[in-house]
Amino acid sequence: MDFVFTLLLLQSIGMVPAAQQVEEPDQPGALTIGQGVLCDTLPQAEHFVALLNEGRETESAIQATTKDGQAPGCNVVLVKFRERESLVEMPLKGRVVIIEKLTVHAVAYSNQWRNVLPTVQFAIVSSKDHLA
Repeated sequence: MDFVFTLLLLQSIGMVPAAQQVEEPDQPGALTIGQGVLCDTLPQAEHFVALLNEGRETESAIQATTKDGQAPGCNVVLVKFRERESLVEMPLKGRVVIIEKLTVHAVAYSNQWRNVLPTVQFAIVSSKDHLA
C-alpha cells in the first residue's frame, strides 16, 4: 500500500470489524473509524479473500498481494474514512464477506492520526448476517 502501517490484531475471522462514527452521524460525509484489511484495488481484495479460502494465513495472504518488491497491496490498518459503498459479496470459510469501496482520509500510525489525501481503498468486511 502507499502508507506505512502498523499491524493491528484482527477480530473474529480477521476482517474489518466494527466501524464507529467519529462525527455526528446525521452530518453528510461524517468520518467513520474502521480497523482491518484494506487493499489498493478490487482485484487485490478478491485475490486476498481467495487466498484465505485456499487455507493461507492472513499474513501470508497479505504478503502474496506484493508486486515487484513494492509494499503489499493489502494490509491491516486503522483508518478514518467516508463514502462507503458495498461492491461484492464473497464466501470466506463458510461465511460471507463484503468488499467495500472506502475513501480514506486519515491513517493511524505510531498512536497518532496522519491525514492523507482522500484515497480510495477496498475493505474486506465481515457480514455477520450471512452464512455461505
